[in-house]
Formats: sequence, structure tokens, C-alpha cells
Amino acid sequence: MGREDMNVLITGGAGFIGSNLVQHLSLFTQYKHIGVVDNFDPFYPSEMKMKRIQKWEKMHNIHFYEADIRDESEMDAIFQAKNWDTIIHLAAVPCARSSIQDPALYSDVNVTGTVQMLQLAAEYKVKRFIFVSSSSIYGSVDQPYPFHEDEIVSIPISPYATSKWAAETYCQMFYQLYGFDITVLRLFTTFGPGQRPDMAMHKFAEQILAEKPVTVYDPESTRDYTYISDVVEAIRTTLEWTNGYQVYNVGSGISVGIMQMLDILSNALGIPHKVKILGEQEGEVKHKVADIRKMEQTMGFRPKVNFHEGMLLFANWFLEENPSR
Repeated sequence: MGREDMNVLITGGAGFIGSNLVQHLSLFTQYKHIGVVDNFDPFYPSEMKMKRIQKWEKMHNIHFYEADIRDESEMDAIFQAKNWDTIIHLAAVPCARSSIQDPALYSDVNVTGTVQMLQLAAEYKVKRFIFVSSSSIYGSVDQPYPFHEDEIVSIPISPYATSKWAAETYCQMFYQLYGFDITVLRLFTTFGPGQRPDMAMHKFAEQILAEKPVTVYDPESTRDYTYISDVVEAIRTTLEWTNGYQVYNVGSGISVGIMQMLDILSNALGIPHKVKILGEQEGEVKHKVADIRKMEQTMGFRPKVNFHEGMLLFANWFLEENPSR
């Protein structure tokens, strides 16, 4: 697909991934108007989001809308405000562990909210729709091996994962009904400066800096850590390759054990750490690693930042954010 001018609407655009994506797209002239939708969900303090939005106030091509994706009248007004030809749908309630306490909320936001966005995309004849899903939909396995896009190993093991899987199913159904291009991106663990404070790496850094034992649920678990700049570049690259209904993994393709991650994080912070094992946690996937060949073979995309480099950048940012601790 050629590099045509686009009006891009990004839901959840003031969040960790969304704000980095907005900043990244603003560097390219073909993105004429970039709409940012966010409702300041209290999942974590809104001050982090406000700082990001303030940086965009003088940028004429970025338009911020405070709105809830579930509110039909609010979202309809946003679709009427500009001729959006591209939707990047990031807005969601995150965290598999928290979803066990409130599955109805996760269904409402992550499924109903996605259906609302798809319905508006169909009504306003949007050309392309990017749905940001999660590697959690693959379920849990006893041994780490790369997940391929064509396989679902089991029923998702948390309400969060189930909500993402249901939303993917709606995406496929809307493509069949209305024919606009829909791409699903299954993100593996994204990390870097500005990371959400509820994420494990951020919590571990806080505990290390406070010289408290790091609380680990399953010391044998593994993750595929993908640096934030690689994730946003993957999303941008996808915008130029939308073609029918497609599903892609976005990861590094490398499995990192949680204890190995802790050692690297501790070294990057320059502070030794101790570990307290809590035991396996309900709803958490044991192993995650992406098969990233499809995106590479289709688009020529491969991540550039290795885990050690990314961890050092994260640690430097974290120390700057907490100078007095």
C-alpha cells in the first residue's frame, strides 16, 4: 500500500503505548490529523497522561478528545469532527490479574467498547482498523515455545484474555460483514520509559530502589519483552500494509526468564536485590514468546532494541523519575 495521507484516530492515545505512538506518528507528514481519545480511566494516576497531553497542545495536527469509547454520543461527535480514515484501537482495561476481580468491567470496556468502535468504523466508512490485542489470548503452556498467529493453545485463562479474544472475533466478523481492512496486533510484554506503574517491571524497580524484597509469583515464568520504540514502529509499519483481515504477533521473539530479568534490572539500577517467592498466581500465563516470522516476511519488520539496551534505558528513566529515593 502506498504512503497516502491519513487522518488517524487513536483510542487510549494518552496511555503508555498510545502516547508514544502519537509522538512517533507526528514526525511523519502523511499523518495529516492525529486524533487522541482517552477517558482518564483511574486504573493508574491521570497525572502521567496529563503531562503527555500538555506536550501536544501547540502541535496543530494533534487533536485531543476526552471521551469514553462506550459512550455512543461522545464517539459519534468525534467521528463527525474529522473524516477519520484510519482507527488504531488501543483503549482497554489492562492486567490479567485484576480482571479476575471484575470480569464484567473487562467485558464492558474491552468487548462492548471495541464493538462500538467497529460499528462506528463501518458507519463512517473507515478504510482501515488496527486492533491492538494481547499475547494473553494464547493461554498457558508448561514449556516456552514461540506462539504462532494460527494457533490458540487453550481457552484463555483470565477475563482479560477472554475479552481480547472475544474482541478479535468481533473484528473478524465485522471484516466479513463490511469489508474494510482490519489488522489485529497481538502485543507481547511492552516495556520502556513511561511504562504503566502496575506492570511487573515497574513494581520490581520500585522494590529494588526501596531496598525491599522483590515479590515474584512464579520464578520459572518467562516473557517476551519488546521495547516501546519497536512496538510503535511495528504499529506504524502495519498502517502501510493493511490488507483484508490479518493477525500479527508483535514481540522480540526472545524468551527471558523472570529471574534473569530481575538480575539485568538490578544491574541497570546499580542496586542489589533480594527475592521473595509468592507462588503461582491465578490468571497469569506461565510462558510467553512470540513467533515473529509473519510480520518479518510480510513487511520486513524486525525489532531493533535488544533487551539489555532497553532495560538500561528504562532504568535510567526510572532513576530520573525518582531522584530522592
